[in-house]
Amino acid sequence: MRIRLLKRNEINEVAKLFVESYKKEDKSRRWNEALAEKYILMLYRMCKDLCFVAVENDKIVGVALGVIMPEFNKEIVEFKVLLVHPDYRRKKIGSKLMRKVCIKAENKYNINEVESSIYTLTNFPITWYESVGFRTRKHHEITRASIPNVL
Repeated sequence: MRIRLLKRNEINEVAKLFVESYKKEDKSRRWNEALAEKYILMLYRMCKDLCFVAVENDKIVGVALGVIMPEFNKEIVEFKVLLVHPDYRRKKIGSKLMRKVCIKAENKYNINEVESSIYTLTNFPITWYESVGFRTRKHHEITRASIPNVL
């Protein structure tokens, strides 16, 4: 298994992995390939040097897409996508992907803090994030509303 930068022509393959991975996590919220590809392309354009894939036997089995975000008086790296194909989990691929993004962010941009918003209905992936050093931030919630309700 090898970790390397994502290539522009692989975004469609990553979108398929994205859709496949989310199918097993939450049956009520499904991505379709077109929107997944649009989302991944947007992130790639924002910060392509923080977009990595894990490849095994010429197949992309994992992806980490980080972006640099301003926060108060500093910049941080935010993981927008970090996933591994369900058949390849428990092989430290997610940890290796995360490490690659963090090393690049620290060495190239002098960034020393990382964040990830996690949507989950179960303890996974929260337990995994905690196992690699993440901690839940107090007073940090993500809220959502439909526009008609706001208006």
